[in-house]
Amino acid sequence: MFGTSALKQTLETIQKDNKRLSHKLDELQESMDELTEERDELEQEKLELQREIKELKHDAKLQKEELASKKKLAEQEIKSLVKVAEKKRDIELAEEKVKLKEEQHQAIADVKDEYQDKTTQLLEKQLAEFRTMYDAILARLPNLSAKLSGKL
Repeated sequence: MFGTSALKQTLETIQKDNKRLSHKLDELQESMDELTEERDELEQEKLELQREIKELKHDAKLQKEELASKKKLAEQEIKSLVKVAEKKRDIELAEEKVKLKEEQHQAIADVKDEYQDKTTQLLEKQLAEFRTMYDAILARLPNLSAKLSGKL
């Protein structure tokens, strides 16, 4: 019996170890299940983040294209405004040239009128002087018509 009691004791020890190991196995299994669940959650989160990154890249690409389009439109608008400003400036310059030419023509016309007035006055003065001189010459000359009529 002595050997049986040692065997019983060994059996009890093995059974205790078996229970302890079984309990430890259950704990490890639970930990493994928790880790597996956590891994699955992390995988799902990883997939969601990858999807979000893809969407963000797509959005960034669309925004970049939109900005490029807006930039192109802005450049076209600026070019258009520059052309309008240049045309306006050209028109203003043309109007200024026309105004200056009109002023020149008016100044020339004024000078011509003044010259014509002075020339007319000078001619009238010379004509008056010629008449005075003619009358003086005629006054000095003997009356030819009287003499001519008397000789006939």
